[in-house]
Amino acid sequence: MATVRFKLNHGAFVPLTYTAGMRAMLSAKAAAVLAAAQSASPVASGHYRESFRVAFTTTDRNVIRVHNDAEYATTVEHGGSRSAKYRPLGRGLDAAK
Repeated sequence: MATVRFKLNHGAFVPLTYTAGMRAMLSAKAAAVLAAAQSASPVASGHYRESFRVAFTTTDRNVIRVHNDAEYATTVEHGGSRSAKYRPLGRGLDAAK
């Protein structure tokens, strides 16, 4: 039986994460999470569903975030003492894999 060793060259790998292809892949994933989260959102007035945002930032790596900036977003996601836990962002992440 042959043994294969693999050592990742992090210095060569990191620049690949900043390519247009990587950004396009991250954007496509974010769009899938956004669509699934919006479809899983409870709708009373529509404000919560319309408050989802996608933010792309560059730190030491490319980061894309899907978030909701409604003041009650945490309560909708995690539930409260008198409200159900809906998990629209969690469901969006699960759906987009």
